[in-house]
Amino acid sequence: MSVIGWIQILLYCAIVIALVPWLGGYMTRVFNGERTLLSPLLRPVEAMLYAVGGVDERREQHWVTYTVAMLFFHVAGFLILYALLRFWEASSSTAETLALHDVARQPGSPGRLFKIDESSLVERLEGVEKLTEGRLSYGETAGLRQLYRRKRIDPNEVLADAYAMGARPR
Repeated sequence: MSVIGWIQILLYCAIVIALVPWLGGYMTRVFNGERTLLSPLLRPVEAMLYAVGGVDERREQHWVTYTVAMLFFHVAGFLILYALLRFWEASSSTAETLALHDVARQPGSPGRLFKIDESSLVERLEGVEKLTEGRLSYGETAGLRQLYRRKRIDPNEVLADAYAMGARPR
């Protein structure tokens, strides 16, 4: 590594170390609900978001509420995957690739069904390889964003897996 590279690393570390007391103090005040320099600007926005979401900021979130919210988020991923597999079978069952544009915009696609834009779909699809144990994957090559199918998946199998996860003993 060059001398300039080492200087850049040392400068970066010095800046981080210098910012820790101020940023740490600010975060401590925010998490304790104390007034900060940005409170007059951000507090009304925060209060509005709480009101829209029906959240009482003075109450702690119960663990059951948190668990249910996480399960709904997880179920949404399975529903999108199920809709994706159904769409793939209906539109081009023999194709081994499917363009992201089609997944987002074609009639009957998950993007149109759930009103999800391409960037949100990408966030969901980046984890599809792990969720499907490598049978599906998402990639971008030469500007073409698409899904790859290594092995055909039955959409009903996805639903069975989702139900099996919910039925596991805790």
